[in-house]
Amino acid sequence: MNRKKICAIILAFSIGSTLFLSKDYLLGTTNSVYAATINENLSPITDIDFPKDNSNNSKSIFVGGWALNKSGVKQIQILVDGQFKGNANIGGSRPDVDKFYSQYNDTNSGYSYTIDFNSIGAGSHTLSVQAIGNDGTTNLNSVKINVNKPAPLICVDIPHSGDATLNQTTIAGWSLNASKVSSVDILVDGTKVGNASLGIARPDVANIFPAYNDGTSGFTYTLDTSKLSHIAHTITVQSNGNDGSSAIQNFTLNRPSNITTIDTPKGSISGSATNVDVAGWALNPSGVKQVNILVDGTPAGTASLGDSRSDVAKVFPQYQNSTSGYHYTLNTSAIEGGKHTITVQAVGNDGTVEQNNSTINFDKPLPIMCLDTIKNGTNALNSLPINGWALNISGLKQVEISVDDNKVGTADIGTARLDVAKVFPDYNQNNSGFDYTLDTGKLTAGNHKITVKATGNDGTTSSQNVTIYRPAAMTDIDFPQNGLLLKGNSTNVTGWALNPSGVKQVNVLVDDKQAGIAAIGDGRPDVAKVFPQYNDTKSGYHYTLDTSTIGGGKHTITVQAVGNDGSVQASSITITRPDSLLTIDSPQVNQSFDNQNSVNIGGWALDITGVKQVSIVVDTQPAVNITPGVPRQDVYNAYPDYNNKNSGYNYTLDLTKLETGTHTITVSSTGNSGQTVSSSKTIKVNNPSLIPVTSVSLNKSIENLTVGDTDTLTATTVPTNATNKDVTWASSNSAVATVDATGKITAVAAGTATITATTVDGSKTANCTVTVNNKKGYVNNAYLNVRSAPSLDANNIVGVLYDYQSIDILDSVTDSADNITWDKIIYNNSTAYVSDAYIQHYTSPPNNVVNIASNITKQFEVGTSDQIVGNFDGEGLSLGYLQWCIGQNTLQPLLNRMDSQYNSEMKSIFGTNYDSIHNMLQDTPANQLNWAKSINDSSNNITNSWYSQLVNLTNNQDFIGIEKDAQVYTVHQAMLICDKYKLNTVRGFALAFDIVNQNGSISTAAQEIISSTYVTNPNMSEKDLLKVIANAIASTSTTNSSDILARKMAIINGQGTVHTIDLNLDSNYGLSDNLWR
Repeated sequence: MNRKKICAIILAFSIGSTLFLSKDYLLGTTNSVYAATINENLSPITDIDFPKDNSNNSKSIFVGGWALNKSGVKQIQILVDGQFKGNANIGGSRPDVDKFYSQYNDTNSGYSYTIDFNSIGAGSHTLSVQAIGNDGTTNLNSVKINVNKPAPLICVDIPHSGDATLNQTTIAGWSLNASKVSSVDILVDGTKVGNASLGIARPDVANIFPAYNDGTSGFTYTLDTSKLSHIAHTITVQSNGNDGSSAIQNFTLNRPSNITTIDTPKGSISGSATNVDVAGWALNPSGVKQVNILVDGTPAGTASLGDSRSDVAKVFPQYQNSTSGYHYTLNTSAIEGGKHTITVQAVGNDGTVEQNNSTINFDKPLPIMCLDTIKNGTNALNSLPINGWALNISGLKQVEISVDDNKVGTADIGTARLDVAKVFPDYNQNNSGFDYTLDTGKLTAGNHKITVKATGNDGTTSSQNVTIYRPAAMTDIDFPQNGLLLKGNSTNVTGWALNPSGVKQVNVLVDDKQAGIAAIGDGRPDVAKVFPQYNDTKSGYHYTLDTSTIGGGKHTITVQAVGNDGSVQASSITITRPDSLLTIDSPQVNQSFDNQNSVNIGGWALDITGVKQVSIVVDTQPAVNITPGVPRQDVYNAYPDYNNKNSGYNYTLDLTKLETGTHTITVSSTGNSGQTVSSSKTIKVNNPSLIPVTSVSLNKSIENLTVGDTDTLTATTVPTNATNKDVTWASSNSAVATVDATGKITAVAAGTATITATTVDGSKTANCTVTVNNKKGYVNNAYLNVRSAPSLDANNIVGVLYDYQSIDILDSVTDSADNITWDKIIYNNSTAYVSDAYIQHYTSPPNNVVNIASNITKQFEVGTSDQIVGNFDGEGLSLGYLQWCIGQNTLQPLLNRMDSQYNSEMKSIFGTNYDSIHNMLQDTPANQLNWAKSINDSSNNITNSWYSQLVNLTNNQDFIGIEKDAQVYTVHQAMLICDKYKLNTVRGFALAFDIVNQNGSISTAAQEIISSTYVTNPNMSEKDLLKVIANAIASTSTTNSSDILARKMAIINGQGTVHTIDLNLDSNYGLSDNLWR
């Protein structure tokens, strides 16, 4: 439908609307201006005045027209074939448009834009103008345009298609494009490798093609072909115009292949030749960098390069190489005879490798050898000579000897063998012999493979194997025969033994226990005749076996023959010894005895070795041992083999101590061989006057001892008038503690043992648990060297012990040379020694008892305070959870050890005050006390600077450890009090511990009070004694007597008020009246 009809339709269907038409449109022109207002809904309008639709263009294209939008035109975009070219200039005055479209109220609706001719390729294109309103609405109008341009041209001048290239090739030519050439791309086999240089003057081309108006159309590019493979490659040159058009030309370049040849050697080579020339030529388009020579794949060397080869250059001119030859002198001394492959590898400068092979036949005599002295099946005793000869064209380097594939040695070579040289003259070797002596003494019995391998100077080998035989060791027992009945007290053991290494010793064993060593070297020609390979005519042995200690029954006699090589061969037989015999003639079984004082136990005992002892046991009572010897001709007549006429025994058993009832009598006989046989009978006893034991108790139920200590237990039976009050004693662990028949305990080693008393009457028992501790000690006022051996040798020093460090003493030894007693200890998990002169020995309760006492005293002393006390008690300074005091000289050793062992920490804690405390420790006791008082203020409080530093010291973990070590001093002093007053309970030790800490010791005046009280009441209980001690100490103290008594009575009563604090020591600290020893 044309535009006139459209406007007519709009007019026909519009009521109340006005339609404006331009006169140009009414006249039918195609580029007329029109406008319409319909219901005030104005649509965008875009018009193109220039260029005209389907116009032809041969230069830059002017684009002009007008555009209307009710919101105003914001931007006009110019597009060619849909591709944005740029924004047009807008705002051009167009009163003519405004006259016909006054309702848009826009007198400046014109736009203009010029398209660069070089940016558009030749041919037909769609030109589009898109107007964008301020409200974002768009309107697009398009026309067709034709662009007339000459076609792009390209020409490659050099190289020519099919040319050869080595390492690089220059590509040059010219290219024309009506829109000018923007780039020339170079591609190899479709892959771009670079861009040519442009702008080279080519007036010749400009003269021929003036339409392009381009006098600099030339281009050039240097192509690196060194990495191209050796095939034909397609080179593409593509010229690109500014308008996107292009021109392409393809051609091929050939890169020559690598070539390597071997001129010599070829065919066969004489075996006498020691050097062979390897020569030929090699070509590589990148040049040959190196030529490697290999023999059978193994590198041999590098050839010399650069030999003139004009003949090769003539045939292969494209390589431009007239010196492609190489040569190499190959040493063949190490090459075996036979076929070999010579490989020549030519390596190019580009890293490529080309190789060629040549197969040669090296006519060289093979290595040969022969063994002269040993053959298969040769017998080997202690040594075996190995002799023979070996030939190798390169000369003999060594001859190895192996046994069962394990090398054992190298033979001596160079022995003259003219006989061999005469038979094999080609080798030209007169000294081909070798010699070796093989030690076969350590070989096991049986077959062994001997390998002899000869190696030449060229590495070639020849070998020969033989099998030798080493006889097995043999042992035989001629006498006694197997199953012999042994009667006497001795028997001869004889026989023979063979060993290829010789027999060194023959052992005789009975039941796997050594009995003795037999004499060897007895002549046995009979054995040598049967076994000549051993070369031993004196293989016999003999031994007289003492059988007096061999008991009845079957026994195994074993003869072990030990060879000089250490091998052992054994043979065994079994003999039988008559059994031991025993009878009880009287009393009779279940015989009754009413109100009878005694009974005779009698009978007889036989043992082939003699009866050593007869033991009689009634029930579980201790055994009574008697010696037999009563004549018993009747027994001798019945058993003459035992040869014992005095086999009888008699014993009178006291029946007065046996309870009424049935009792078992057991008789045991022990022979000289140690064999024991027993027999039992029961009897019935009626003894109404006997008072039986109902129970037994010990004076102690627990005991703590130190290694070496002794103590005697007392057993009390109930009732006290029992007829038989005897008891037996036993230890559950005699390695820890032993007990004798009187109840005396001896502490042997650290550990625990139970001592049990058992009544003979009724087998009633009572126990005492014995804990044995190692001897304890601590370093007393010294820094003590620890030594690895009990000697003053300075090289033995392995460490140091400090004041109060405790030790377990394992043993003590005296060095007679220096007259020093050394204590054996464990130091750093090893045995070590310290001088006993600086060790204070002491005993200690168990750790749990010490901890109870220590915690109670700590509560009394410091509670939860900082553990620092000034000069309130006249001691200058008290420090720590125990009463470590300057005045009592108990604090100084702790400070000394801290200063020595942890010096850096002391300096850190005390800072500028360090020198003061360090110098004090070196001063006299009086000056030390004055120093302590000097750091107190007028109220006897520690001055601030020192107080904070001393608090830091008491909180230091290393110092706390030293305090714990130093506790041994207090324990030792407390134990002296416990031992003096026989305090054995936990409460007693806690009181003694607190006395040492608070009071130092028990004063003489207090001791006198205690002694006088104890004399008048020696049987008082321990708790009553503790009260006496507490009152004596408090009453004789010149200061703080009430505080002293409060502390001591709190311990005795288990509770009390100390320093205004109510304490329950029994409940909260585990204090008790339990015995700890």
